Amino acid sequence: MKNYQISPLVLAARSYVSILLESVNDHPYHNIDHTCSVYLRTKYLCECEWITWDEKEDILIAALFHDTGFTEVYKKNESTGAQIARSWLQEKHHDKERIERVERIIMATTFPDSSDWLFHTPIDILEEIIQDADMDNLGCKNSFTLSAAIYDEIRVFGHSTLSFFEYLKMDREIFTQFHFHTRTAKSERNFQKNQNLNMLEEVILREEEIKTITMRETILHSLQV
Repeated sequence: MKNYQISPLVLAARSYVSILLESVNDHPYHNIDHTCSVYLRTKYLCECEWITWDEKEDILIAALFHDTGFTEVYKKNESTGAQIARSWLQEKHHDKERIERVERIIMATTFPDSSDWLFHTPIDILEEIIQDADMDNLGCKNSFTLSAAIYDEIRVFGHSTLSFFEYLKMDREIFTQFHFHTRTAKSERNFQKNQNLNMLEEVILREEEIKTITMRETILHSLQV
């Protein structure tokens, strides 16, 4: 594992984003706690995967800014977050090509519109790391607690009309489609992710059986009336 010193630019970004995200601290999931988790996991993966100093500085900045778009818009917020990062980095006179890299890394956390595949396909190790960090909750023991927070959030702030059962089926699709990329995330998270998916499948199956029994009883009752 390669240990890095945190650059003054990253420290400044941490301070700036911490203040910026105060406006979304009422979000059950996409708040400063999630951003800190993604930032710390990104830092750890960079150290395990031997990322260069410049690359690490840029991806840590991307991790910090990746959800700042929520301060302005809820749905499809990644491009807004990328623009917020760009404006801030330009004020800091960051290199143009590196600003573009930060934006690209942020956009790797999007869910594409034009494909049956839910996730952006990463083109390099940096995009792999940011996705592994952002989706780290899938491989954690508290995954379902975090998932419930996401459901509460999309109902209130995303104005979703999904029932909790419909949301569980969507969650299953996410678990099924997303695969950790880096060797570190695979070795540390795959086992728990598979355990979580198995538990989710059992819950959905039980709910489907209950709905089938209820429907059968309703139909039989109506035929007897």
